Amino acid sequence: MKKNILQVNLPVLFFCVTFFSFATNAQTPPAWKLKGNAKIDPKVNFLGTTDKQPVIFKTGGVERMRVLSNGKVGIGTKAPVSKLQVIGTDYVNLTSPGYFMIGDAKSYNIGMDVDVIQARINGAAASLYLNYYGGYTLLGVSGSVAINTSGNMTTSYPAGINGSYNSAYALNVNASAYYNGINVTDGGNASAFNATKSGAYTGIYMEKTSTTSYDPCVWGNSKGMATGVQGNSVTGVGIYGITGNPNNYAGYFLGSVYSTGIFQPSDLALKKDIKDLTKATDIIKQLHPKMYHYKDDGNFKSMNLPKGDRYGLIAEDVEKVLPGLVKETRFDPRSDADIENGKTGGAENFKALNYTELIPIIIKSVQEQQTIIEKQQAVIDRQQQQIDELKQTVRNGMASGTSDSKSAEATGAYLIQNAPNPFSESTTVKCYVPSSVKQSQLALYDRNGKMIKSYTLSEGINTVNIIGGNLASGQYAYSLLADGKKVDTKNLVLTK
Repeated sequence: MKKNILQVNLPVLFFCVTFFSFATNAQTPPAWKLKGNAKIDPKVNFLGTTDKQPVIFKTGGVERMRVLSNGKVGIGTKAPVSKLQVIGTDYVNLTSPGYFMIGDAKSYNIGMDVDVIQARINGAAASLYLNYYGGYTLLGVSGSVAINTSGNMTTSYPAGINGSYNSAYALNVNASAYYNGINVTDGGNASAFNATKSGAYTGIYMEKTSTTSYDPCVWGNSKGMATGVQGNSVTGVGIYGITGNPNNYAGYFLGSVYSTGIFQPSDLALKKDIKDLTKATDIIKQLHPKMYHYKDDGNFKSMNLPKGDRYGLIAEDVEKVLPGLVKETRFDPRSDADIENGKTGGAENFKALNYTELIPIIIKSVQEQQTIIEKQQAVIDRQQQQIDELKQTVRNGMASGTSDSKSAEATGAYLIQNAPNPFSESTTVKCYVPSSVKQSQLALYDRNGKMIKSYTLSEGINTVNIIGGNLASGQYAYSLLADGKKVDTKNLVLTK
């Protein structure tokens, strides 16, 4: 391809040279002829003046060029200040020749004016080559911007694009309402943008100063299987989201979220005003689980809500019981450009529910129910034991132990046979004391009916370990005493 080569020197006006000097070995003619002169002696013959007057060239009676006595040449000016100064009105474009033109107007050429150099080909733009065959191309103060022979550009000072530079940055790009910042188009397998950083401070920092903008600071969009935005850290956090407003979200996802593990802060050091949760079962009774489908038409279509049968709670119902678990939320698919262009619709306000904090309430409810179950089971065990004892009494014709059945029925307390029985080292006695009993104890008697040891009991189910220790082998009795009354008595046997 033909190339336009711009040289450092300005073009020389060749036709001027022929007026200044002619070489000849002949004698000096009396005058310059329009059809040329012969026998010119360059040592004595010349065009010009012998005093300090300028040489002026005119056409049509109008001055076109002037040569001053000091050798400075001016075109379009009578007072040139340099060896060659040109002043004109023909500014360069694709068709205008400009102040200077090198080349054929109907083929490749270069046009120049006071601040434009344009390569053209027959009225169309063409490529401009600088130092095509090698050498450094230097621009700026003292060649502060350099393009080397490999095509790499370096700069000695911070650089600015579309405006001034910023001394804190090697390159400052000044975007505006008409120009975006940086666009990188990559159609191959190479990275469109790659950065490596060491040391402190953020690798990539993006800040939006607008307090009303809905458009994201960083947007990742994948047209295929690739991840839109991915973060990875060997020892730190892969992706970190933060919001300064507790009513907002550090992360907002339109669609399902998959995670191999989810953790929330729960350390004791992070909490204050800690209280036991009570009556959780009453709270659970007020909640009403539902089965439903999400809407997927109109404005709800762009929310990408889950499809098919769903199971959960209605936020408005939960808000009546647990208002702290419900948050007002807004979804608006419009971009800043849509809003500026007056686009309406698409925005939806809705309530979101924190299902995670329902878990402790459910756990407490299960614990409360388990306590009730255990108490009921203890009553069942006692009743079953009483039935077995009655059967044994009928079979043996005598009671295996003495008890005040009226006291047991009146108080609701009961005593369970110890296990193991007989025992050699220790045995366990279980008994139940209802909340209506003010004082209770388990008393151990020898075969003579003398109390040798007592154990203070508390409300609810009690477990008492009786250690053989220094006790002699033999049969002993133990009784459950409630408010001074003997509720039940059973026997145990110690063997050594």
